[in-house]
Amino acid sequence: MKSNVYIHKSNITNFLLKITLGFLVFFALFGIYKSGYRVYHNGYGNIFTLVKPLLYVICAVLISFVYAKITKKKFISYNLLSNVLISLIIIPEFNFFLAIFLMIVINIISHFVKLNPASLYMVISILISMILKNYSFLNVFEQEIHHEYVLSDYLLGFGYGGISNTFLILIIISFITFLCIREYKKEIPLLAFTVYYVLLLIKLIFIPSVSSSYFINNNLLFAFVFIAPLSIYTPYSKGGCYIYGVLLGILTFALSFIDLDLGVYLSILLLSLISGKIDKYIV
Repeated sequence: MKSNVYIHKSNITNFLLKITLGFLVFFALFGIYKSGYRVYHNGYGNIFTLVKPLLYVICAVLISFVYAKITKKKFISYNLLSNVLISLIIIPEFNFFLAIFLMIVINIISHFVKLNPASLYMVISILISMILKNYSFLNVFEQEIHHEYVLSDYLLGFGYGGISNTFLILIIISFITFLCIREYKKEIPLLAFTVYYVLLLIKLIFIPSVSSSYFINNNLLFAFVFIAPLSIYTPYSKGGCYIYGVLLGILTFALSFIDLDLGVYLSILLLSLISGKIDKYIV
C-alpha cells in the first residue's frame, strides 16, 4: 500500500539533493554565458559583469560552508540548495553587494523561522527594486536591444528571467527527471501548473490580449519545478501537497494581476509559512 506521507530518509534525501544540485550546475554554466559572457561580448559592462554570475554561485557556496561550520550541520543540505537557488534567480542588474548581504540575512532568518529562503529573498529584492525604480528581469544588454521574444528564444534560454534560471529546455528535462523520483513532491508543481494555466485560459475569454509572458515565464516555471516543492518547506502529507499545489496555482494567478514575478515568489513564501497548518488539517 502506498504511503500517504513523505518519509525523508537521509540517503534518499541526499540523492534528491545531489540530483537537484547537479541540474543547477548546468543552469549556472548557462547563466555565466547568457548573463556574463554574452553581455560583455556585446560591449556592455566590464570584467566584473563577465564573472558576476559565477561570483554569485561561489558566494552562495561559501556562505553555505560557513553556515554549516557555525551550526555544525552538514554542508550538503537544503541550506546549500537554497543558497545556490538564490544565486541563480537573482535579478540580473541587482546590486551585487546588496545581493550578497541579503543572502546572508536570509540565512540568519531561515535558521530561526521555517520558511522558503529563496522565495523570501526574491520577494525582498523585488520590493527593493520597485522602490528604487530599477525593477527589471532583463540584463543591461537585453534592455538595450528591445527584442521581441519568440518560443525558440525561451526554449534556448534567451527569454527574460533571473540571472541564471532561463534555460527552458533544461527546466523541462529536470522536471521529467524529478517526476521519476518518488521523494520529489510532484503533486505540488503538477497541480500548480494545472490550476494556474486553467485560470489563465479562463482569463483569455474575458481579456483576449493577454501577454505571452504569462504563459512562458521563466521565473514561474523554474520556481514551480525547483523552489516550490522543496521538501522541508512543504507539507509532508500527500493530501497537504495536493492542497499546497492547488493554492499555489490560485495564489500565483491572483497575484499576477499585480506582478507575476513577485506573485509566484510571494505565493511560495506564504504557503511555506502555513505548510505545517495544512498538514495538521489533513492529518
